[in-house]
Amino acid sequence: MTHPFDLTTTPSPAGPGVFTLNLLPGWGQGRALFGGVLAAAATRGMTETVGDPARRLRSLTVHFCEPAAPGEAELHIETPRAGRYVSHLTAKVLQAGRVTTFASATFGLDRDAVMAHLDAPAHGLGGPEDALEVPMGGLGFPEFTQHIQYRFAGQSVPYGGGALAEVNLWMRLAQPRALDLPALVALLDAGPPALLSRATGPIPMSSMDLRVQLNGALPEEELGAGRSVLLTSRCRWAGSGYADQDSALWSEGGTLLARCQQALAFFQRG
Repeated sequence: MTHPFDLTTTPSPAGPGVFTLNLLPGWGQGRALFGGVLAAAATRGMTETVGDPARRLRSLTVHFCEPAAPGEAELHIETPRAGRYVSHLTAKVLQAGRVTTFASATFGLDRDAVMAHLDAPAHGLGGPEDALEVPMGGLGFPEFTQHIQYRFAGQSVPYGGGALAEVNLWMRLAQPRALDLPALVALLDAGPPALLSRATGPIPMSSMDLRVQLNGALPEEELGAGRSVLLTSRCRWAGSGYADQDSALWSEGGTLLARCQQALAFFQRG
């Protein structure tokens, strides 16, 4: 059986630089489709266009321009430049001729390392078995959260009215599946905004942009079916209806997988 995440994020070739997407119901986020699946579909299309596993995704920037809806969409891929070591690509997701999502990505071959550095895992939040599982649907979170199991770590939780604008949670796909690059990109956008840990009730929020930095080859042995990843998120500023957020994604074994900076908008209920 094909995983529902793959069904809605795998593009089908439709011509030079053009793909079709079948965006399935069940991945809603308010009146829109969950941005993480659009980012994942763009990642798949650009990766397929590069066509070289050694030329790994190094950075990804995604702009969510207007809401997408379940149904058919087009994915347009362009390659402004492919150099000896680095390729730059862009992707657009269109529905009814309108751009819903715009992305750009940099793919690069490994280079001879002059030096290397990696911060030691410092989250100290225990493993997924130590964290509290919370059904997000019961908290009024979006439809797409039915596809993900959430376990909150640490003291900060959404609507907790805490002193820190941070959220730390273990996540895994509810229907087991190995966590490849598109899945990790989607999970980076799947947690509740860190600002909500300061709130005492729901605040409608939406991602506008996210910028992802990847950290070398993925440790596939740590990302098999049923494995969890830890998302640590912190909001350092919010005001005027906007917020920014810094996040990191870790494997169960403590490997830093990716980092993400995110811009969000939040709204008054009408």
